[in-house]
Amino acid sequence: MRARAHHTDGAPDATPTTEELHPTAMIERPGPVLRWLVSRFFKEIAFPDELAAQLRGAAARGQLVYVFRTLSYLDYLYFAFAFLRLGLPLARFANGLTTILFATVGQIRRGVAALVRSRRDSPVAEFRRVVERGDAAALFLRRPQTLLGLGREPRGFRGSYVEELIALQRARPPGTPPLILVPLVLLWGSPAVRAAKTRKGVLDLVFGGSEDPGRLRALFQFVVNYRDSQVLGGKPIDLRAFLEMERAANDGVDPSTDVLARRLRWMLAGSIESEVRVVLGPPRKGSARIREEVLRARKVVSEAQEIAREEGISQAALARRARKALAEIAAEPKPWAFGILSPLVKWMTGRIFDGIDVDEAGLERVREAARRGPLLLVPSHKSHIDYLVLSNVFLERDLVPPHIAAGANLSFFPLGAIFRRCGAFFLRRSFKGDRLYGVLFRGYVRRLLREGYSIEFFIEGGRSRTGKLLPPKLGLLGMVVEAALEDDGQRARQAMVVPVSIGYEKVIEEKSYARELAGGEKRKESVGGLLRATRVLAGDYGRLNIQFDEPFALGETLRDLGAIAAWDEEAGVVVPAEEAARRRATERLAHRIVYGINRVTAITPTSLTAAALLGSGRRGIARAELLKMARFLVARARAVGGRLAPALVGEGGALSIDALDRALDLLQRDGDLEIRNASGTAAGARRSDDEIYTVPDDRRPRLAFYRNNALHLYVNEALVALALVSATGGAAAGLDVERVVARGLLHDRTLRLSRLLKLEFSFRVGETFETIFDATVGGMIASGLLATAADDGALRGRDGAGLVVLAGQVRDFVESYLVVARAIAALPADGAPLSERDLTRRIQELGETLFFTGEVRRREACILNNYKNAIARFVESGLLSSTGEGRERRLRPADAARRAATVTELRDLLGPE
Repeated sequence: MRARAHHTDGAPDATPTTEELHPTAMIERPGPVLRWLVSRFFKEIAFPDELAAQLRGAAARGQLVYVFRTLSYLDYLYFAFAFLRLGLPLARFANGLTTILFATVGQIRRGVAALVRSRRDSPVAEFRRVVERGDAAALFLRRPQTLLGLGREPRGFRGSYVEELIALQRARPPGTPPLILVPLVLLWGSPAVRAAKTRKGVLDLVFGGSEDPGRLRALFQFVVNYRDSQVLGGKPIDLRAFLEMERAANDGVDPSTDVLARRLRWMLAGSIESEVRVVLGPPRKGSARIREEVLRARKVVSEAQEIAREEGISQAALARRARKALAEIAAEPKPWAFGILSPLVKWMTGRIFDGIDVDEAGLERVREAARRGPLLLVPSHKSHIDYLVLSNVFLERDLVPPHIAAGANLSFFPLGAIFRRCGAFFLRRSFKGDRLYGVLFRGYVRRLLREGYSIEFFIEGGRSRTGKLLPPKLGLLGMVVEAALEDDGQRARQAMVVPVSIGYEKVIEEKSYARELAGGEKRKESVGGLLRATRVLAGDYGRLNIQFDEPFALGETLRDLGAIAAWDEEAGVVVPAEEAARRRATERLAHRIVYGINRVTAITPTSLTAAALLGSGRRGIARAELLKMARFLVARARAVGGRLAPALVGEGGALSIDALDRALDLLQRDGDLEIRNASGTAAGARRSDDEIYTVPDDRRPRLAFYRNNALHLYVNEALVALALVSATGGAAAGLDVERVVARGLLHDRTLRLSRLLKLEFSFRVGETFETIFDATVGGMIASGLLATAADDGALRGRDGAGLVVLAGQVRDFVESYLVVARAIAALPADGAPLSERDLTRRIQELGETLFFTGEVRRREACILNNYKNAIARFVESGLLSSTGEGRERRLRPADAARRAATVTELRDLLGPE
C-alpha cells in the first residue's frame, strides 16, 4: 500500500512506502483498536469548520508542522482520524510516542521492524528526514507531569526539534513554500467544570493535571467526557516570515538559533495558552486564596490601617471584620454548580421562550477579544435572568463564564449560594457608613482583573423599569478605571470592554414593573418570591435576543479619553491625569458603553408593534394602518443602522407579518391589547383585514416599556418631528396640514427638547448637537420625510402621518415633564421645603387629575420614573434647589415667574394634540 504524503516544490518528490514510514506516523488504515475508538468515540467530537478551512489554507501555502501542548496518544490518534476525514496532511513523525499498536496486523509486524531500525538514528534525525522529504510532522512541547513519570524522560523530548526547524527553513531556497507551524489543542471535558477547577489534589500529582494528564488520567477523561470535548487551533506561524521579522527587528542581522528557538517556543506555547484561556479563563485559584491576596494587597492594608486608627479599634478586630465582609462579597466558583445550573437554565428558557437568537458574528468578535485580555461584559439589564442567560450562552459556545457583579439583594438562600458558586460576587446598594467594605470591594475587583478573570456588570445599576437604558452608574466602572490606572494594572488595561444588549419580546417581571411605575413599592427578593416565580414556567414570553457591540480596549480608550497623561506599557509606568480629567473620562466611557448597547439593540416584534400602536396617540388603529406604520418604523430604523431581531425579517429582508401577528397574540393574551373587527365585536383567532387594535389606558405604560426598548433608534428624528409638528399646529392640525418651518426655528426648538430630555436619552458620544441635528435632518430629507421649501432653507414636512408617529414616540416624556412643572408651579412661594417623597406624591396626584380631565392625553406619561427624571433635570436647571442627601434631601422651588415660564415653554414644545 502506498501512503499519502504532502509534498512541496522545495522538497524531494519521494512518497514513502508503508515500510519506510516512521513508527510514530499517523495511521492511514487503522487497525481494530483504532477502528473501535473511531466508531465509539472520535465521531462524536466535532472538528470546527473554521479551523479546518484555516488548516487547508495553511497547507496550500506551505508544509505543515502540527504543534501540540502535551504528549497524548489519544489526542494524536484523534487528530489522525480528523485529518484523514478532512483530507488534511497526515503527520509522518511525532516525538515521544509510537502508533504501531493501533495499526493492522501487517502494519504492526512491519512497524516493529521499522521501530528497531529507527533506534539506530536519533529522533531529531528522523524528524529532519521526514520534513526534508516534504511530509507533515507533529511536535509535542512537553510531557505530562505525573508522579509515576518523574525522572523518566520519554524518548524524543531530549532533541532540539525547534532548532532543527529553524535550520531547515534557513536551508530552503528562496521562492519555495515555507514551513508553517500550526498550534492545536484538544480539550477533554466540560469547559464549565474545567474552568471552575481551582487547585491540584493528590490525583493531579500522581496521574497528572486535567490540562496535562498522564496516560491513565487521559484515558479516564476521554471515556467520561468525550462528548463535551472540543478542538482549538491557534493562528498558524509562517516560519519564513517569523525569521524575516526577527532579522528586521535585529537591524538586519540574524539572531542566534538559540535565541530564535526560545522566542518561537514562547510564541507556540503562548498561542496554545491564549486559545485555552478563551475557553477556560486564567489559571484558577481557590476563593480562599483570592480573599487572602485581597487582604494582603498593599493598598488594602494601608487603607485598613488608616480606618483602624480613625475608629480606634485593634488590627485583630479589624481583620475579623474584613474577613467577614470579604466572605460576604467574594464568589466561590464550583464545578458542580455549573453542572447543575447550565442544564437548569437551558430547560427553563426552553419552556418560557420560543427560542434565543444570538448574534453569532458578534460572539466570534468577543472570542477574538478574549485572546487579547479579560473581558468586561456590560449588558443591558431588563430582567433577573439576564445573568443566567448570558453565562449559559458562553458555556454552550465554549467560552469561560464571567464573574458577575450581582446586587446583595440576590444573596438570599438558596439562590445566593448557587449564584456565588457560579461566579457571582455581591455588592451592597450603598457603601455609605462602612468605609472598610468599600475598600475591600475595590480590592476584590482589582484582584479579579489582575488575575485575568472576565467580569460582567450592569452599568445601569438596577433593572430598567421603563424599557430604555437607565443613566449610567459610575461606581463599579470607576473601580475598574482605578485598577487600570495603577502601575501594576496591566491586565486591567488589557481588558476588552464588550457592550451587550439582551432584549425580550416579553419580560417575566412586567407586572411588577407596572406596579412600581404606578407608585407601588418594590418587593424585596425572598424565598416566597422565588416560589411565586415558578408560575413563570407556565408562561409564554416569545423570543429572547442577544447582540454584541464591537469590543474595545480599556487602556487605549482611557488614554484617548484623557484619563492617562503618560503611558509606557513595557516599563509598566502609567501616569494618570488629574482627578477632574479622570472623572470626565470615566463619564465619557460610561456613555460610550451605553451608546454601544443601544447601537446593537435589535428591534423585536413586540417593540415594533408597541411603537406603532402608541405613536399616533389615538385610542385605536386599523390593521392596515398598523402594518403601514410598522413598515415605516422599520425603514426609519434601517436608515440609521438599527438592527432587527431575526424573527422580524421575512423573505428577501421584508418585514415578517407572522412575527407581528405573534406579537399581537402575546399582547392580547396578557390584556395589553384588545382586538375588534369593524363591527365592534371581539375578533377571533384568525387575523382579518378589518381588525381594529385598541390599547386600554391602564396598559399603555406596559406597552411603553416595549416601545422604549427600541426608542433610541428613533429619538433623533422624533425630536425633530415633535419640534416641527408642535410648531405648526400640533397633531390636532391634521396629517395633511402644510407644515413649513424655518430651519433656524426648527433647530432651536429641537435643541430645547434635547436639553429638556437629556437625562432620558443617550446621544452619540463626542458629537455636538449641531452635527447630530444636521445629520438627522439630512437623513429625513433623503428619505422624503422633509423637503427644502424655499431658498431661505425653510423645511416642509412631506409625510404628515410619519412625522406624527415619530413625534408620538417622545411626546409622553414631554407631557411627564409638564406634569412635574405644573406641580412645582402650584407650590406656595413661601412654603417650607419638601422632601422628594412628598413632592413625588403631589406630582402623582396631579398627574392622575390631569389625565382624567384630558389635559394629559397619554397614560404612559403618568409614570414614576419619568417624574423622578424630571425632578432631577429641574434641580440641574435650577427650577428646584436641593439641600441634604438621601432621605434628608429637601427641595425648594424657584420664584413663581420662572416656574410659570417653564410651564409655558413646555406647553409650547408640546403643541396641541
